[in-house]
Amino acid sequence: MMRLLQFLFIFHFAVCQTAEKKYYIRKDLISGMKAGEYSIYDPKGQTIQYRIESHLSFRQNIDLISYPSKKLVGKLKQQYATMIYKARFAVFDDSTEQWANGTIFQHFKLVDMKFTIEWSNRRISMASDAFSFVTRFYDEKEPSKVLAQFTKRITSYLFVSKFDMEIFENDLPDALYLLCLAVRDLLSRTQT
Repeated sequence: MMRLLQFLFIFHFAVCQTAEKKYYIRKDLISGMKAGEYSIYDPKGQTIQYRIESHLSFRQNIDLISYPSKKLVGKLKQQYATMIYKARFAVFDDSTEQWANGTIFQHFKLVDMKFTIEWSNRRISMASDAFSFVTRFYDEKEPSKVLAQFTKRITSYLFVSKFDMEIFENDLPDALYLLCLAVRDLLSRTQT
C-alpha cells in the first residue's frame, strides 16, 4: 500500500506542470463578416494584455496587438487549401527583436484535431481529442512534454466563447499560442 502511495505521489508531480503564464481570453460577441476577434486578459480578467483583430476577408486574416503599447506582435493569414486548414503567420520574437515567419496546417482527421506548426526551425503539434475542451501544444522532439494548453469554458457553448490559457515553457513567444487559439476556435465552429 505504501509503495502505491509513493508511486501516485511521484506520478502526480511528474505529470503536473506549473504554468509560467496564464491568460483569460474572451471572444467578441459580434465580429460581423470578419473572423473572430478576441481580448486577452490577465488571469483575473481585469487588465488587457493583447487583442486579436481581424480584417474583412474570405479567409481568416488576423493581427495580434500587444497592450498597452498597441504594438503589432503577430499576424496570420489563411491560405487556400482544399479540405484542410493552412495558414502563414509571422510573430515578433522579443529575444531576437525580429519577425519570424511560420506555417500552421491541419492534419486530416475524422474526429479529433491535430495541427503542425513550423516556426523558427521548430515543429510544434497542437492537438485536441474529440469532444474535448482542452487543446495542448507539444514540441515534436519531446512529445510527452506539454508546452502550453488552453481550455474552452463550458459556458462558451451557451454564451460568448471564453478560454483559459496556460503557458508552461517560456522558450516560444506567447503570440504563437494566441494566434493558434484563434485558428482552433475558427475550425471548431466551422467543422462541427
